[in-house]
Amino acid sequence: MQTWTPTPMDLLCWNRGQKRPSRLSGRLQSRPAAPRPKLPHNSIFHEYNSLLDVAQDTHSNEVNCERKLAIASQYKGPQIGFSILLSEQSINYVKSKLAPEHHRLVIPMQTIPMYLYASKKAFHSIWSEPQIQTAESIAKLRAGCFPEEAFIDEILRLFHSLYFANFICSVDYVRSLFDKYYANKASSQPDPKVLSYSELMIMSLVMVMCVTAYVDIKNSASSSEQNYPKISQFSLTELVAFQESVFKNALFYYHRICTVSEGLATIQALILMAIHLETSWVISDLNFSLTSMAVRYAQDMGLHRLDSAGNLSPEEKENRARVWRACQHFDIEVCYRSGKPPSVNLLDVSLDNLLFQETPAATSPNFEQQTLCNEYDKLAYIRCYTYMKLFSAQIKYDSLSNIQEVVSTINADMVRLAESTNHVIRPRFFNDPNFDTLLELFTNSTKPAHTEMVIGIHLTFFNHMMTVNRVPWAVASDTNDPSTHENSKFRRLSLDSARTILHLIRTLEHSSTSILSFNWLVTYPFSAITNLLSNCLNYPDDPEVLKDLSLLIDVSLNTFGKIGSRAEEETNRLFYIRVRMADILIKVIMRVVITIVDQTCGTNILTSNPTLLEHLQMVEKKYPRFYRPLKGSNNIQHYVSTHPGNHVSPSNSSSKSPYIDGINKVSPTNTSSMASMNSEVEQAPPFSPGLSALEAIDFLEFGDKLETSAYGNPFMDNEDYVSLPNFFFDNGL
Repeated sequence: MQTWTPTPMDLLCWNRGQKRPSRLSGRLQSRPAAPRPKLPHNSIFHEYNSLLDVAQDTHSNEVNCERKLAIASQYKGPQIGFSILLSEQSINYVKSKLAPEHHRLVIPMQTIPMYLYASKKAFHSIWSEPQIQTAESIAKLRAGCFPEEAFIDEILRLFHSLYFANFICSVDYVRSLFDKYYANKASSQPDPKVLSYSELMIMSLVMVMCVTAYVDIKNSASSSEQNYPKISQFSLTELVAFQESVFKNALFYYHRICTVSEGLATIQALILMAIHLETSWVISDLNFSLTSMAVRYAQDMGLHRLDSAGNLSPEEKENRARVWRACQHFDIEVCYRSGKPPSVNLLDVSLDNLLFQETPAATSPNFEQQTLCNEYDKLAYIRCYTYMKLFSAQIKYDSLSNIQEVVSTINADMVRLAESTNHVIRPRFFNDPNFDTLLELFTNSTKPAHTEMVIGIHLTFFNHMMTVNRVPWAVASDTNDPSTHENSKFRRLSLDSARTILHLIRTLEHSSTSILSFNWLVTYPFSAITNLLSNCLNYPDDPEVLKDLSLLIDVSLNTFGKIGSRAEEETNRLFYIRVRMADILIKVIMRVVITIVDQTCGTNILTSNPTLLEHLQMVEKKYPRFYRPLKGSNNIQHYVSTHPGNHVSPSNSSSKSPYIDGINKVSPTNTSSMASMNSEVEQAPPFSPGLSALEAIDFLEFGDKLETSAYGNPFMDNEDYVSLPNFFFDNGL
């Protein structure tokens, strides 16, 4: 009698205590003889995959240009400068700089937002549309659907290197959950509810993130792939299908905890979901809701107050403080990334003496992680205060000099933060004499995960410096105001911060950099690139322009281009699509800016560099639909710019997949036009006036400072913060 030999997927899907799958219904086609099946059309990944499909242009018939009413309410605050990068005012301003024959170059700035929205609509639907479940499938999900223990052992080894995730849920904690699951499954009378929904959600998300980490290791041809023999038995297609199935399970658990908290595990699960979305292919604002929910649940448990943990053990206090600091960090991160208001009110937080702990001795096993946590804490507090004193709706400015004073105060505290950091990893500008030594430390590090975390702190630091110092020279100002100061020092700090970000991002060993880390970090270099390109567009004859363009071209070619190219393979595309879309936008805008520099200065940067020209023309050649106007696409302000206030431009008033089935069974202007710009700026609404009683931000004594801060009458008439007329606006001061 012929014996039955299980395939790798059978082993993955076959839990102990379940019936062995039949040879006909339970088996998947073996590899490599069988062709790789495509994911079904109804897969949540389908729309994102087809976004960069060069074989067929399916999107042209699917994109509806009249969707602006569905997303017009998505508020974007002024603290996220590039939220208006693709606004109608920005595009019109860029077109005014281009010769008429080059106007077609800006078409992708109009069409890409619509394609992105059409693609992420499918992903959003799985959150809003109920999943159909049978009583049997609900019972299985409630008990937990996880593969064999040997597979989980390798998953946990991968999880150990994910610093940003295992800070929320330690490896030991996650291991204890799986131990409880398998011990219960092996018992004679298993408890169907041995784990809470939140714990099951945590376990599912850990598996989803670790599968991504493994796929990236496999794609980078790393020798460490040999450390995961169980996972390596599966093809990429099988792993992607398995990942989608497990993610759907996590969504099932999410819908059970989104209205009633199960305690600390619920908060951890929500933050872990937010981290997964921010480190994966998803391009969405869902993290604002997830983080806000986690913060509210944490406040309901009193995690933000010392007096709520008075009778707990030191270990429990530390664990609660760890979860709270994760909520607070992610809350302010989402604030600056998505342009959303923060949920945490620092006036109501009393954990400062726990958060700002003394740095442990260098011999301590927790030295590196604790040091990084302390620096993140201090930086998070400065960013919170920056929002309160510079971007909050209640803040009013009476003059540009008032804004400059606020920014100077923030700069002073950022300098204090840098000076308090260990000198070995201290943030330094790219022109600092010791900067090269810092880069060598990053390049030669034997701990890549730790190095990525340190670089993450540096990128966050300089991104904040860039954002804050951009404000004084990127707002409309009354030039007749006698108190107006020139902005050269703020402009220099902002641009130097952007340059430093790009020098830092170049140091990552891109062949081995985790895509999870790069998806998390990509916001910072993208923002830096667009800020430098804005300066090149407005001042094409500036002596620094050619140096900046050289740096920008290098980063585009060797960082975004190299990592984005991993999206060429359809199976791998999802993991790299976030970087690829940033890569495409950078190419589009860089091509426009270099064209403007060439026509303004009489240079021939593009025509004299065929490699660069081919690099920038890749978008048009590979994805020509982005260069084809869509009906109504010239009016997309509602898609990408819903800032308060007026915007004034200086120049313009199916069938199921067997893989998934099998798994589920387990389962500005330049200087020459300054006069014209000033005359129009004077007609613009005045910049929202006045921060009064500004004080130095002291993150170590924030409570005392806030008690004496005067923010004015909260019931007085409020003017919205007047946002930038367009992303490229420059007041020329």
